[in-house]
Amino acid sequence: LRHLPTIFIAEINGRAAGSGNEFVVQCDMSFAGPDALISAPEVTSGGLAGNGGAQYVVRALGMQKAAEYLLTGSPVTGAQADQLGWVTRAFDSQAKLRNHVDDLATRMALLDPGALNITKVAIRAWGPSEDQIQQDLASTLRFLPT
Repeated sequence: LRHLPTIFIAEINGRAAGSGNEFVVQCDMSFAGPDALISAPEVTSGGLAGNGGAQYVVRALGMQKAAEYLLTGSPVTGAQADQLGWVTRAFDSQAKLRNHVDDLATRMALLDPGALNITKVAIRAWGPSEDQIQQDLASTLRFLPT
């Protein structure tokens, strides 16, 4: 997702755990509704929030806060994720969530695609490196049966 010229917006109002969380943290923006529940539970099954998932969570929450959730697999609500910085913003109703995302997408559709893409590239410079993602993949694959 980080290399595609498309702007990705996650609209969460259910569970986003494991791979779902890895998708959310790699989106350009993420918004949570009242029924959102987000977690990185991989450690509970002997794994790693791979594909850059751990690094994205650390960058969003900070090392100490991320450690609590990555090392325990504990879930957070949308409102908690907002307070922690795990999502861009949380809403207390599905309607407010949907309206905000629709308004945002409508506004961005009016903007120059080239300007959006170069801005996305600048923002994404803060993500994990390709080497880190490959190390995550190698670490995860060690746990799979051969």
